[in-house]
Amino acid sequence: LKTLTFYRKGPFEIKAEFADDKVLLPLTPKELGTFKIEVPPQTEAKKVKVRAKLSLHGIFQVEGAQLVEDEEYEEVVKEKRELPPENDEQAAEEPATNGASAEAGQPQEGDTANDDAAAEKPADGEAKAGEGEAKPEEEKPEGEEKAEEKSAEKPKKKKEPRFEWVEVKKMKKRTKKTDLKVIPSGTPGLSEEVLQRLMDAESAMQAEMRDIIETDEKRNDLEAYILNMRAKIGQGDEYGEFISSADRDAFSNELTKAEDWL
Repeated sequence: LKTLTFYRKGPFEIKAEFADDKVLLPLTPKELGTFKIEVPPQTEAKKVKVRAKLSLHGIFQVEGAQLVEDEEYEEVVKEKRELPPENDEQAAEEPATNGASAEAGQPQEGDTANDDAAAEKPADGEAKAGEGEAKPEEEKPEGEEKAEEKSAEKPKKKKEPRFEWVEVKKMKKRTKKTDLKVIPSGTPGLSEEVLQRLMDAESAMQAEMRDIIETDEKRNDLEAYILNMRAKIGQGDEYGEFISSADRDAFSNELTKAEDWL
């Protein structure tokens, strides 16, 4: 079996013949036949693959032909996509800052009285502030300093990324194969119509022979039954005590008639 590749835009023919006619017997034709490949008309040359072989008896045959095309098609696939991180902390801080600014913008009645009292005693406040500046800062214990350093070194917990499945359209390529009709002509041997007629006749002969064989088998079974029963119904035989003399004679006559019919 060999595959022959052609590039054609429409129907074409393949002619097969012997390469060297010197090896042929006298009066043997050199041509092996012409095979027409029915290719639909195309705008550009397409690939056509033809399967040819030599049969068991050395007869050249074209088994079939196919039109091979590469086509693109759209396929929807699901892909995993990462979602952007959510700014939950910023969203929580925004309403708090808005509330604080609103409170600062609306003064209350008690605030005016406190402002007057603070204005009446500026000297006392200045003196106290001076005293506070003069005092040295208190040193923190070593344990507290280490605890603050550890708390500062602790990294914030990262939120696990979130994903979602989205549908994505992708263009893919696939190979399309279309069977083509092959019309042989000038090939040696009988035509398809003659071959079909002879095959039908052969099937009818086989059915007739099958009926003859089955009939012969049934006739042999009946003959064996007649001989077997005739031997067993005699006096002193296997069935002799179970049948009377009159019934034995009548049954023997029936067996004789069946034997004559055979």
